[in-house]
Amino acid sequence: MWYSAQSCGEDEEELLRTWNSLRYHVQNIHEWKDKKGVTRRCKHATLSEEHVEWTDWIQSESELRELDKVVSNFFKCYLAAKLH
Repeated sequence: MWYSAQSCGEDEEELLRTWNSLRYHVQNIHEWKDKKGVTRRCKHATLSEEHVEWTDWIQSESELRELDKVVSNFFKCYLAAKLH
């Protein structure tokens, strides 16, 4: 979340795009198509097999929903702070 907020340049669309990429990343998905059919990729280099093997990726929908709750609260706080 910190990376998303720091790298967006206060552009809310970029913030959401970056967050969405991190959401894919934590599931070990590093290339995907967005809602408009545009291919998106993580900004990092190709991960080593060892890194992929030893990383505790999110694998269940329930884990992803919990992460989404945390992020939703983060965005609410981020936007509220931006208004003040």
